[in-house]
Amino acid sequence: MDSLYSLTASCKANSVHPFAYLRDVLEQLPGIVRDHRFLPLYQEALGQFGANERCDNDEPISRKLALLKLDPLPLAQMMRDGTPLALELTQQLDRFLPNNWLKDHPDARLEINRRSA
Repeated sequence: MDSLYSLTASCKANSVHPFAYLRDVLEQLPGIVRDHRFLPLYQEALGQFGANERCDNDEPISRKLALLKLDPLPLAQMMRDGTPLALELTQQLDRFLPNNWLKDHPDARLEINRRSA
């Protein structure tokens, strides 16, 4: 519940209509995080916190992502290190920051606390 409140507050702070934002992000995000091009990045991050031995190479990405939820720090560190693959994933995810998302969806601007004439 705290996450939903945080997302809604972030939308409000960036003048983004929360429903339009959440609907679009929830529709697109699974396709990005399950993109097979990022599998080596997930596999390396799993190895950094010792979960690699619990995860077979043939296991679905969803299982690997579930393990990374236990400790997302190695993946976050790799994304900061700037390998081309990590940069691509970072760029894909940065599109979903509310202020960046609004640039592509100007019709979803939320007008709040407007002064009345």
